[in-house]
Amino acid sequence: MLLIKDINQNGGYYKGRFGSDQRFFYRFYDLTLENNIIYCSVETVVVFLGEKNGVVRDNEIRIEKRIENYKVLENYGISMYTRINNIEFDSLVNYLNAVSKFWN
Repeated sequence: MLLIKDINQNGGYYKGRFGSDQRFFYRFYDLTLENNIIYCSVETVVVFLGEKNGVVRDNEIRIEKRIENYKVLENYGISMYTRINNIEFDSLVNYLNAVSKFWN
């Protein structure tokens, strides 16, 4: 219950990495407890950095952004990630929104 209260009140902003070429940013919100399972909504930003033998070509960047509802929090393994503040997460999202307006 403390985790639910903390994230719902203070924001659940996390960052992490997978390998050398993927960075993850999560914003968890609207946490609820049902049948001893914590459900949440999550905004995800994944950045793929172009490196040799990576997901994208050298010097290329691919960004995926999505929002999903009613997800099981435990499936995200947030204990492996670093908690960040909303300013860091919002800076990334604002940058992506600005870039997308430029390309549209």
